[in-house]
Amino acid sequence: MTQIPVGLQLHTVRQELMADMAGTLAKVAEMGYKGVELVPLKDGPPPAEIRSMIESKKLTLISSHVGFADLRDDFDNTIATHKELGHSDLVVGAVPADMRKSDDGWKEAVAQLDEMARKAKVAGFRVSMHNHAFELEKTVDGVEAHHYVFSQIPPDVLNAQLDTYFIQDVGKDPVEYIRKFAARVPLLHIKDKAKDSDPDDQTHIGNGVIDWDAVFAAAEESGVEWYIVEQKRESIPGIESARLSAEYMKSRGMV
Repeated sequence: MTQIPVGLQLHTVRQELMADMAGTLAKVAEMGYKGVELVPLKDGPPPAEIRSMIESKKLTLISSHVGFADLRDDFDNTIATHKELGHSDLVVGAVPADMRKSDDGWKEAVAQLDEMARKAKVAGFRVSMHNHAFELEKTVDGVEAHHYVFSQIPPDVLNAQLDTYFIQDVGKDPVEYIRKFAARVPLLHIKDKAKDSDPDDQTHIGNGVIDWDAVFAAAEESGVEWYIVEQKRESIPGIESARLSAEYMKSRGMV
């Protein structure tokens, strides 16, 4: 079976990136990560410069998160930016908060997301939606909101970027969701949920409560193409958290 490569969501090292993007990318590559996922960088370098920095470190630009409103209201410019960056996976970070207040709001969000994803597909991009906790806790017509979104938009239009931490955090099973979305979860966000004794809610991979043996087995069976590490810890710097997760993945022979 082909080994799934490991990338880093750069939100993990956002503070370090603001201080020294090139140097931070070099450290990420040295840790063993094979690729990176971007978040919107409103005040960052131009796309061509970002692409050059990433490629110079022998990293793959896997994907980028995009704002729902950016893709909806500024589609042409958003697509042009990501074509310049040179990747083909867009991830919608979340349904806007004002659309999550009612069933009708969710339904309108689904209609807009469906339209955006279809247009992006024609432009050469694959679109996923990332989950947080609220999609797993809210309902639309009595159905879990996350399930509702994906029941309304077909697999060839929208993929799921599952986030293991948020699934675990609401008391559900990441393995069950990975299997449920088999062949529809090319990019899997891997975060660990901290133990009760930890000062943070999240922790580096292998230091929390998630059963990674089961997650990795389900991912391999379900067609996952990339593991993407993401952390938001408060007690240690992001670069250190990224290093600790890389060390765990290295101990498993994955980086």
